[in-house]
Amino acid sequence: MPTRGQKGGEDASEGIHGFSIEKLATMVMSLQEIVISLQGELHASKEMNLTLGHKVEMQNMEIKGLQKELDAVKKLTLQMQDNRMPEIERKMTSLEEEKEMLMRANAEMKSTLEAKEEVLMTKWKDVLLREAPKIDLVVPNANVDAKEQYEIERRKNNVVIRGIEEDESENALSLSQKITKFFEEHFAMSDVAVYAAHRVGKKRLEGATCRAIVCRILDERKRAMILDSSRVYLKGSKFFVTEDRTPKEQERRRQAYENRKAAQNA
Repeated sequence: MPTRGQKGGEDASEGIHGFSIEKLATMVMSLQEIVISLQGELHASKEMNLTLGHKVEMQNMEIKGLQKELDAVKKLTLQMQDNRMPEIERKMTSLEEEKEMLMRANAEMKSTLEAKEEVLMTKWKDVLLREAPKIDLVVPNANVDAKEQYEIERRKNNVVIRGIEEDESENALSLSQKITKFFEEHFAMSDVAVYAAHRVGKKRLEGATCRAIVCRILDERKRAMILDSSRVYLKGSKFFVTEDRTPKEQERRRQAYENRKAAQNA
């Protein structure tokens, strides 16, 4: 049977609430390790926060610096615009004034040239009317008056082309290109110099026959070749190339044709 002293020693070794002193010591050490670990993590977290805070602060400073530079650039740009705008406006005004002056000068020159051309044409007609009856070379036919002879001379380098299609967007350049292409395709002539090409007659309704073209061929030899070979090269096609005859010439040729036809039928 245990004695009282033994019983007291057993109670002391068991500790409080049945835990032994060794267990309590172990638990205390474990708690200390946990506390130390938590303290280390807390310290690391503080250092990390300080590092992140420093980075954020640096980035804020960098952003502020960039903003200042941007503001300076904007200010400089506005100053440059304010300084250059009056100069640009002055140049624009000067260019507009020069443009108006050139347009006025061009209009005056055109008017002057037209007036001179009209005067020269009038003088030429007067000379022709006055001198034509005296010169057989100009008026080889006594039945042709001076005005008629003038028209014949004026048209002597022209040809009339019928059958080339007409479109709404046609202009002088595109018409000349059509004529050049026509001579290339039908006469195998690629170097025909065409001048003053234009349509004659009133513009017709859509779907109607296209209007005839009058153009001047500068090379008389090529003009003669085209007229001489047109019946061969254009036979069976819708195209016709003829001389540019005056209305009186056309009437004389029509009358001569009817006379020949009447003589054949007689």
